[in-house]
Amino acid sequence: IQQVRARPDSPFKLEQLTSLYVDTSGPRPVLYMVNGNQILRGTMPDRPRPLSVGTPTPGGSPAPTTAPTTAP
Repeated sequence: IQQVRARPDSPFKLEQLTSLYVDTSGPRPVLYMVNGNQILRGTMPDRPRPLSVGTPTPGGSPAPTTAPTTAP
């Protein structure tokens, strides 16, 4: 999870967030948040597709690749 936010007009203010849990047992992950005296639940979006070497990007060119480096 990189970012969590509530809409400005939402009755939920994430000002007392104390715990997060992601349940991955179902077909789609579910996020549970403990926020003060509330337990909030939300469905996670689909995971992004993994990047593959040589897979065309939306611009039509292959995705860049990287090679391992060694320390001097």
